[in-house]
Amino acid sequence: MVRASTTRVLDRLTDLPALVMDAKGDVLAWNAMATALLGDFSAWVPPTRNIVWQRFLGSCPTPPVPAGTRRRRRRRQAGRSQRTTSSISPLSTSYTKPAMTTSRSR
Repeated sequence: MVRASTTRVLDRLTDLPALVMDAKGDVLAWNAMATALLGDFSAWVPPTRNIVWQRFLGSCPTPPVPAGTRRRRRRRQAGRSQRTTSSISPLSTSYTKPAMTTSRSR
């Protein structure tokens, strides 16, 4: 499936995540950094190792989430919802256009 020379290159890339994929998007080989970033591909059965298909359907084993990421994501979402509820939309019923005052003095 994957040549020995390609496997050796993957083994030498210790500081970069690397995948070997075919034209369809099937993951054929990976290194330790790719496992740390994307999850353990060996846990997937070979027919489900198509990374494109997995990312669109979302049924692959989820990669580990770094510590604090969920907390930051929740804070961001809470901030967005507060901004959207506190802002006045020109289409809402409570919006009133300021009256134009004109004074004619001669």
